Amino acid sequence: MSIVYLLLYVILLFLEPINPCRVEECAAWFQKTKDYENLVPKATERYCQVLQTYLKCMNDTQRFCHGNLRFHSSELVMRRHWKEFECEKWESCNENQMGVKKKPVNT
Repeated sequence: MSIVYLLLYVILLFLEPINPCRVEECAAWFQKTKDYENLVPKATERYCQVLQTYLKCMNDTQRFCHGNLRFHSSELVMRRHWKEFECEKWESCNENQMGVKKKPVNT
């Protein structure tokens, strides 16, 4: 029986830990896209589209990143960019897919 436990222990040592928080994956995609398209943080439709996709990725993984400081820091900065650059003004970005809350329009 001890050989079974030893084998199980060895197998567990070589398995990579499964990390469902995909903050690194989202950030890597965002950085590669910015580099490839030479995007800089400013109020352009394309930057807002890329930012929207990044925030959607972050939103999709947030429940797994509860204690991840990089997740919370990145999300805070990107949401500030969203507001600062008024990304909701672009027609291609105004569908509220990434969880950025809009103010209701008074009629």
